[in-house]
Formats: sequence, C-alpha cells, structure tokens
Amino acid sequence: INAKYEISTDDRGLDISLNGEGVAFLIGYRGETLYSMQSVLSSVASKGQEDRIRVILDVEGYKAKREKTLEDLAEKMATRVVKTRKSVSFGHPFEAIDEKKIQQVKSVAQGFMHETNLKYKNCRIDGVSVLLSNPPKIEHLKNIF
Repeated sequence: INAKYEISTDDRGLDISLNGEGVAFLIGYRGETLYSMQSVLSSVASKGQEDRIRVILDVEGYKAKREKTLEDLAEKMATRVVKTRKSVSFGHPFEAIDEKKIQQVKSVAQGFMHETNLKYKNCRIDGVSVLLSNPPKIEHLKNIF
C-alpha cells in the first residue's frame, strides 16, 4: 500500500483523507468498512476527552462520489416515478409505478438515509399523480409504500 493522508481540523473535529495505490479496499461494501473505521477513530480520538471528537474519514474521495451517485439516482427516480398524463385512456398515472420502480425508490431512499445518517429517523415516500385534464387534477398519496 502506498498511501498519503491529509488531516484538517475545524471547530467540529477532524477530517482525514486517504489517497493512493491500494487503499480502495478500505471503503468496503457501500462504505461499511470506511464508516466502521471512522467510528473507531472517533472513539480513539475521544478517549479521555469530555466531549466526543468528530472524525470524518474519506478514502479516495468516496463520499463525494457516493453522494453524486445518490443524487443522480434520486433525480433519475424522481423523473420516473412522478407521472403526468393528459388522459386516463392509457391508465391512471399511478399505474405506471410498478414493482421495479418501487424497489429502485426504496433502494435510493435507504442509500440516502445511510449516507446522511438518517437511518433511524422516520421516513415516508409519497406519490404524486398529475392528470392534465380540464381542469388539471393533482393527487397526492402519502406513504404509498
């Protein structure tokens, strides 16, 4: 392993960035190894301190890449799930939300909640149907799945 690191500090804690050949394995599956190491480093840095010291660990810019991937996927899913139709002759807009789209939205939501540390908070996914009839009809269903 040929790694280089940078450490910066601010009033919130430490930011550690690792880069170099052979360090990508430290990321693990969907960042699990990275987040585990971050937790251990934070515990070690906080030992003997009154307040917990926040340590943010990043390897090869993984967090920025993962955030960009999640944003792109969320944008793609939003354009797929929100459905607008001019009439119901091809079915109600909600009928376009099939099992595959439901699983994709759930996956994006879980990834987003994990990346933003919201995994223990309540979350709901709503559906919006726009029917461009005269007059237009908008339906909002809360907690559709």
